Amino acid sequence: MPAAPAHTRRVWRVVAIVAIGLALWAALAAWAASSPWGSAPDDDYHTAMTYCAAGELDCVREGKRESICYALRSEVPGECDLTGELSAPPGEGIIEGWYPPMYYAVAGVFIDDTVAGTARNIRLANAALTVALVIGSVALSRPSIRLAVALSWLVASVPMGVFLFGSMSPSAWATLGVASMWGPLLSLLTMPSFRGRANLVTLVARLAFIEVAVLLSLGSRSEPPVYIGILTAAVTIIAFPWRPAEWRRRRNWIFVVPVLIGVQALTFLLTFTSAKISDRQSGAPDPLGPWEVAVDALALPARLLADPLLGWLDTPSPPLARALVAGAYFGSILIGLGVLYRRKVAGLAFYFLASWAFVALVLASASAPGQLQPRYFLPLLFGLVGIALLPVLGQRPTAPTRVQAIIIAIALGGANLLALLWNNVRYLDGLDGSPISAARVLDAATPAWWHSSPFDPGTTWLLGSSAFLAAAVGGVLLTLSVADEAES
Repeated sequence: MPAAPAHTRRVWRVVAIVAIGLALWAALAAWAASSPWGSAPDDDYHTAMTYCAAGELDCVREGKRESICYALRSEVPGECDLTGELSAPPGEGIIEGWYPPMYYAVAGVFIDDTVAGTARNIRLANAALTVALVIGSVALSRPSIRLAVALSWLVASVPMGVFLFGSMSPSAWATLGVASMWGPLLSLLTMPSFRGRANLVTLVARLAFIEVAVLLSLGSRSEPPVYIGILTAAVTIIAFPWRPAEWRRRRNWIFVVPVLIGVQALTFLLTFTSAKISDRQSGAPDPLGPWEVAVDALALPARLLADPLLGWLDTPSPPLARALVAGAYFGSILIGLGVLYRRKVAGLAFYFLASWAFVALVLASASAPGQLQPRYFLPLLFGLVGIALLPVLGQRPTAPTRVQAIIIAIALGGANLLALLWNNVRYLDGLDGSPISAARVLDAATPAWWHSSPFDPGTTWLLGSSAFLAAAVGGVLLTLSVADEAES
């Protein structure tokens, strides 16, 4: 049977991308709908800061932050909250200057008549931003590494990532920027040629996308400058023309881009981290021993896979979901390590050791190491598995195979279904020790705080879970289908 004309293939590819994007947005919207306002960590603070940045509220240091009634109490359902119906959140006890202002400035555009309406708008906007960054990062990566980029999104996002991407937490931007910039950056630094209109358009598109991703991450929290710096350095190690002959053949002015990214990261680091430390530091640290620091620096990020706690660290995932997530993540790394070459080994080793050293430094200097939340380190997981999955640049990826990639996608679709089920039950009924079953969501009445979905909880759960599975499998198949495209 003759192959379809190139124009027809392009049309169907665009249709597939749009369908996958809509499915991913629907999946994230289901997560956005599954919990009331205030369900993400420190949502009370971030919501107040959004209103203050927009001039809709006066934030004052004095006073005590009003706690959210169900936070840290997994047995209490979300119906107890009344703040969501107010026109603005409380502003007492809110210390400004801890975070970069960009996130709050953009979030302020979505302020609604009620706090719950504002949360809904920001959550759905963040879901749309996620879709744009996922599609952009894969499309702007060279064909040989697109599968690695796509799988890094998939295996590192469930369940903590999808929860944050459908939330109003700045951690969503922090993670999105780091996760989306490395593929286009590696592709930019290894472009075989800048000549011709098509290559020039690709060059400009990659530069613009990378800058947007970097600014999103840097403008959200105080940790991303370090993550951006580590990942940029690792990618540069892989891409740099170390041999003299290779150096002479390449247009090496492009390596000014990592330098400029590093300058931006350092500027944000020095500007915002010091202010946050000076405000928060009180008393002498309670240091861990060297061995404890070394072990915990590995264990803390790993908990995002083995024992993720969503919300205010009060919403666990079921054991089967945790097993599927950990198996998919570490299985992907093992599969990726089947393809090794010097640059990849050097970049991966640097990334792993630098990430471990940063987490260890944070633990060693923390006044209360036990209170550090694993979600702070979620961005590190994307770069690790992405670099591990890299094929030989310019060659068709051989690992994972088509079957392995589809199995990974299906496993994570199942993990997402189970994690979303538990998240729904936690806020609809509370985790009171009763057995958790699908019936508790399918038979649940629509609560007063349910603002982000036109459907009831059971229908939203089924549609969202099905949409995630469709996006995961469809994205993997589409990425595999374009792996043989000409490199640019």
